[in-house]
Amino acid sequence: MELDLDLAAEALSNGPRRRFSDWPIADVPFGPAGVYAIWADDSLLYIGMSWRDHRQDPRAKGVHSRLASHASGRRSGDQFNVYICDHDVIPDLNAAQLEELRNGKRILDRLTKQYIGEHLEFSVWIAPDGATARAVEHELRGVGLNGERPSLNPR
Repeated sequence: MELDLDLAAEALSNGPRRRFSDWPIADVPFGPAGVYAIWADDSLLYIGMSWRDHRQDPRAKGVHSRLASHASGRRSGDQFNVYICDHDVIPDLNAAQLEELRNGKRILDRLTKQYIGEHLEFSVWIAPDGATARAVEHELRGVGLNGERPSLNPR
């Protein structure tokens, strides 16, 4: 496990970062389990994972599916998107947007997607299997990357 943790931390810290505004991204593969880090500039916001792996479950879409969910901005069933909406979108709503919410307009998912696309990027490490992805994500949320723990979901 130690080797996987070091490899994952290196890939997430120093590997390529991709902007959510460019989603979908062809080199984020369908199927394998993996761990990902989400960044705002150089600030680590979130470390997440997908443990479902197509090698154990042919229907699994792996880490690609998790990142696609985040890129969508939909808050239902996506804790990361709820965090972004609560932390970064709602506090900056203007009076007109607040009035839209009062009148039943569903604007938060759209604004969350817009915020994610304009401000956030991610890096990915593909895990050898789902159990490793789960264990590595758990550890990295505790120790962080380069000494920085994720601000939205530290352990």
